[in-house]
Amino acid sequence: MLLKIRHFLFSFFLLCVWGLGMLQTGSANNIRVNQVAFAGQDISGGHVRIRFDLGWDNSWRLPPGLLPGNRDAAWVFAKFRIGFVDPIFTVSSASNGATTLDVSSTDGLRIGMPLRILSGTGTFAANTTITAIDTTTKTVGLSSATTAAFTNARVEAARIWEHAWLHENGHQAVAGSALVPGLADESAAFNASSNPALGVLVYRNATGSGNVSFNNLQVRWNYREQGVTDLAICDLQVFAIELVWIPQGNFVVGSGGSESNSFVAANSTSGNTVPFEITASAPTLQGNNVGSSAANLGARGATDLTGTATASLATGFPTGYAAFYALKYEISQQQYVDFLNTLSRRQQDARTATNLAAGTSSVTNRYVMSNSSSLLSRNGIRCDASISAHAPINFYCDADGDGVTEEAEDGRGIACNFLSWADVAAYLDWAGLRPLTELEFEKAGRGERTAVPNSYAWGNGTLTAATAISSAGTTAETALNSGANAVFGNEAGLGGPLRTGSFATATSGKTQSGAGEYGLTELSGNVWERLITTGNATGRAFTGLHGNGAINQAGLADVTNWPDETAVGTGARGGGHTDVAARLRLSDRDRAATAYTSRDNDSGGRGARSTPSLPEIDGGS
Repeated sequence: MLLKIRHFLFSFFLLCVWGLGMLQTGSANNIRVNQVAFAGQDISGGHVRIRFDLGWDNSWRLPPGLLPGNRDAAWVFAKFRIGFVDPIFTVSSASNGATTLDVSSTDGLRIGMPLRILSGTGTFAANTTITAIDTTTKTVGLSSATTAAFTNARVEAARIWEHAWLHENGHQAVAGSALVPGLADESAAFNASSNPALGVLVYRNATGSGNVSFNNLQVRWNYREQGVTDLAICDLQVFAIELVWIPQGNFVVGSGGSESNSFVAANSTSGNTVPFEITASAPTLQGNNVGSSAANLGARGATDLTGTATASLATGFPTGYAAFYALKYEISQQQYVDFLNTLSRRQQDARTATNLAAGTSSVTNRYVMSNSSSLLSRNGIRCDASISAHAPINFYCDADGDGVTEEAEDGRGIACNFLSWADVAAYLDWAGLRPLTELEFEKAGRGERTAVPNSYAWGNGTLTAATAISSAGTTAETALNSGANAVFGNEAGLGGPLRTGSFATATSGKTQSGAGEYGLTELSGNVWERLITTGNATGRAFTGLHGNGAINQAGLADVTNWPDETAVGTGARGGGHTDVAARLRLSDRDRAATAYTSRDNDSGGRGARSTPSLPEIDGGS
């Protein structure tokens, strides 16, 4: 095989799961990707298979008819990087204000690479990147014009990680598994360049529960579509994130209780608390006047609609009626580290709180999400004190603060707090996922059950705060006090969120596990979850598009009709570790339309994926 790999990296998320197997729960998912390799390169077709082994613990698939009739799955995607060193080229001369450069060689250059001058004369505008490459004329286009003339300049282009575009078929499932590619836009047909598959969903192909191990899974990467040559040397990373499939069906929003700003049917009298049913028809939103149409969805209290005003959701807005996948857990600190470690230096600076801009080589506030020199609110993401002034930074989890990475107690599975909306959106864009809407949030917790007034995500009012931690920072981290099922109230001894899925045991049900109807954990408590609101026009314009696997050069998500970094169109649901119990109620909308741009110690996120449109590949028995 001519396509080569210099070395392999892989995602290894040490989390704990509430695995809904036959309506029972499991304790740890331990999702893992091993034995990554290239196999079966087709030079004539310009594609190759990426081979890997995938497994996780406490998986499940319920039989049809046994409520809630769902399954878990893994979303698997790959990132690649060309070359084994940052390429360097020379520019003999270029005028001030040039937007293209004549270069000595285009070998190893990729669109999006940041540039810097090593020697000679000449100046780039800040954050200049390559926008075009012509291998015939040996010229490159620039994102910004030069700011001084060039003479005999040596220029370095920093290597970048790129998302691998997969084909619609040519993948290989294995015995016991099913595999289905996920397109960037599931409403459009596959196109190898404009609408590729960004990853695959892998799950059990038959009823069962327990640990799964699927060896020799293979996905087809169309490398030539991305301008990769047959002789390229590639670094490769394969990532896996656990999701839960939520079936299609009617459900209600609002519980009939006293939750702040909760959804209601808009046809009642003053003090209306009647839940509203979401069906196949997208609801019309109604102002807060008394006696509105029974067919409309209203909200008690805060809304941008008043009186008799009505508004519609955009075509494609995910209402929760159609089947969808949602992350089983809140984004973990290790997942966010994996994301940061594939970004350019400029992007890393944008997606952390500490000043890490190019030119910085000494870091005092090494806990980069809280911009602190010491651990705050249990966020252990940090970098070294001495870093390169220009190269991307290596981040790691270090919850125990000893500077040693990859230790059992480093808190890799703790929910990632200090995430702004821009952080969450960028992570989801990078992973080929999309934001969750607040209607889907309630569906994920309640399912098709009858609403219980003032209930939490597990369907009742039973709530016990975690007050102390056992096995802190490890994969076995849980609450020390018996009966705890949520993190809230700023209880002494915690100081921040817990490991995701930490309340589940091999025998616990939904209430004890702190999980919703379909097996998603921490919908109530731990960290606030940033999602799409129905409470203003920007949120209602969301069309459900997925991220394309790449964020822009400034480190921001850039998907059409996603709320931007101002966070207008977003809100937060579910409550966090500092909040009172009332904010944890599933239907509470106290912050559902509030545009928070800050990185708070109790803010995090979770994402989703729409159901794939391509056919399933069954690996057989």
